[in-house]
Amino acid sequence: MLPEAQEIAGAGGLDLRVAPTAARGIPASVLRIVTPRLMARGPVLRAGLGLSSKLGTEPQRNQLAGGAGCHLIVKLDPQGAGARAGLRLNDLILRIEGEKLRPHCRLTDVLLPYRPGDTIRIGILRAGKPLTIELEVERR
Repeated sequence: MLPEAQEIAGAGGLDLRVAPTAARGIPASVLRIVTPRLMARGPVLRAGLGLSSKLGTEPQRNQLAGGAGCHLIVKLDPQGAGARAGLRLNDLILRIEGEKLRPHCRLTDVLLPYRPGDTIRIGILRAGKPLTIELEVERR
């Protein structure tokens, strides 16, 4: 058992045996957030925006100050949280709650701290103009 797992199991006396292949594809940043929640209160409901995005291209990232990351909205559920809040196809997501996106981050990982029903602010670039859109995230 990894030292981190022993520490988490600690006083609770939990047996955290996991098949060696079970956690290979899960980023440590995700495990650090999700594991304590699972242990404390059961299944974690993940937040979503009702859209699909892809990492911004190199030229798009180069236009941003400080080499920040960005996500281009490529698919939008017409009934989803993003569409209801006014997001559009080809909007470029730059910030979540005022924090710049890292250059190669996954949007799903950025949303991990939030729960369905939380209200967040998303900073976007639309046709070269910065906008902030507030929305209530939905269940992913």
